[in-house]
Amino acid sequence: MDPVFILSSPRSFTSVVAGMVGMHPELYAVPELHILEKNKLHELISFFMTERQEKKLHGLRRITSELLLGEQTLEGVHMADRWLERRMWMSTRELYQQLIDMTGGLGFVDKSPAYSLSPETLERLNQSFPASKFIHLVRHPIGQGLSMAKLLPGVLTSRSRLAEIRSKYREELTSVPHLARDLIWTREVHTEEGPQKEIEVDFQYLWLRMQRRIMTFLEQVEAARKMTLRGEDFLKHPTETMVRISGFLDISWNPSYEQEILHPERSPYACIGPQGAQFGNDVNYLINPIYKKREFTIPSFSNRVVPWRTDEKEFDTNVIELARELGYD
Repeated sequence: MDPVFILSSPRSFTSVVAGMVGMHPELYAVPELHILEKNKLHELISFFMTERQEKKLHGLRRITSELLLGEQTLEGVHMADRWLERRMWMSTRELYQQLIDMTGGLGFVDKSPAYSLSPETLERLNQSFPASKFIHLVRHPIGQGLSMAKLLPGVLTSRSRLAEIRSKYREELTSVPHLARDLIWTREVHTEEGPQKEIEVDFQYLWLRMQRRIMTFLEQVEAARKMTLRGEDFLKHPTETMVRISGFLDISWNPSYEQEILHPERSPYACIGPQGAQFGNDVNYLINPIYKKREFTIPSFSNRVVPWRTDEKEFDTNVIELARELGYD
């Protein structure tokens, strides 16, 4: 079975939703693999090591150890490294398919967050697996922004951090990560000294840019291969929503599957891994992957002031309009 790619902006319930969907017996919840960010395995590993992003290899090490040994141990991580080293010149598409074959052909549920940061990477997903399916997972921009503010409290309040981001952006340095670029919004303002470029840093722009990028990519994908899913709906009604997802993926559904999807903590990847491969997912999820049914109050734009800012700044009209297009009235 071809993989199922979950496309989303950060802090949009991706860990728990992917974990639960992947517990369906015809699917396989993988850690964050990041494999298809590059064309060749040696390019991928070299890039992560050069950019000091070795943690992005944790998910790949974990799944390799699990599929080779049936467990994740320090010895398994070392074996995984040796196994990957022998495949260094393999294309990432070939490596991905090898891992699928090692599960007996189960459908990978892959939510690697960096996939949605780059149009080139999104296109690589589609070209690598032309029959794959895509779930556009969304969260209300207020909920997502508040979660980002909790995760990164200093991004919008640290003057030195803001100055660093703005300086790098003005100089158009290629070293500015995609995520930082998505946080930035520029506009031209007129001052006594003439036109100036005003640079804002705000989580709402991350949400807006990533939804637009995903939606633009999905325009070229056939209707039968894509669906949009509100994370709040899934977590409120997981069984009913999973029945709909099963129909979309053209896989079976049996009421007995409910007890599987409600327990994502049973996945071998829903915990902290061994040294050298501890992560491969959001650390908070790895510490507590248990699903708890929650009643969600969908935020409202009745008060247009952005809640994580201190300057009474209002939400961009584009954010409000796109949220309504995605079903958040």
